[in-house]
Amino acid sequence: MKKFAIILPAAFMLGFLMVSCEDDDQVEKKGPYEQIQGKWDMQIYKMRGDPMPTDSSYWEFMYSESEAPPYEGSDYLEYFGDKSGTFHYRFSENEDTIIMQDSMQIGGYFHGDWIILKFEEDTLAVTREYPDTEWADTIEFKR
Repeated sequence: MKKFAIILPAAFMLGFLMVSCEDDDQVEKKGPYEQIQGKWDMQIYKMRGDPMPTDSSYWEFMYSESEAPPYEGSDYLEYFGDKSGTFHYRFSENEDTIIMQDSMQIGGYFHGDWIILKFEEDTLAVTREYPDTEWADTIEFKR
């Protein structure tokens, strides 16, 4: 009877441990295109070191699993008026740079390689360097 009193709780504990060790809490990690998808509001924009107005300015990244990059996005910079423009974007191979193809100045001109300084759930900071000058453009966004 004493053996049964020890074996029953031990079997119960073993069963409990086996069930509770499953990976139910694993969260599927999103790729960079899924993470960046959506509208990002400009908080700070420095063009070649000079602060620019950012009220209502944004970048919006579209994403579709059925296509391959580059994907389309839209931009709006209040400084350039009431029109938004479009751009195409993709991430570099090591995902540390956003490569923008922006052929029109409508909404702002953001063509170039934007090095990612910070990329979190609700914060994005990027910089674009110029080969002919020591200045760079820096933009910080929030969702």
